[in-house]
Order: sequence, then structure tokens, then C-alpha cells
Amino acid sequence: MHFIYSDYKCSINVLDRIVDGQVPVKVIVKVNEWIGLHEPEILPLWKKTERR
Repeated sequence: MHFIYSDYKCSINVLDRIVDGQVPVKVIVKVNEWIGLHEPEILPLWKKTERR
């Protein structure tokens, strides 16, 4: 998953939460919270894109 915060660009792996890029820690915490809340919706889509 890719996201932009201010001038920062970052991506995070939904499965293992590995971050690629630089962004303030508070933003990573919020993104991880969001992923946790929406994981049932995100995981099937994520796995579908990995098969491509």
C-alpha cells in the first residue's frame, strides 16, 4: 500500500508491515491502526494483486 503524507512518500507491506520510505513515526502508527481496522477487507485484495 502506498501513501503520501505532506512531502513524504511511503509504502507499507500489508502482510508484514515492512515500511519502505521515510515518514514520521506517528503516521506509521496511524497507518498500522487503519490497516488493522480494515484488514478483513484489505487482505483478499492484497493477495489478489500478489498473484499477478
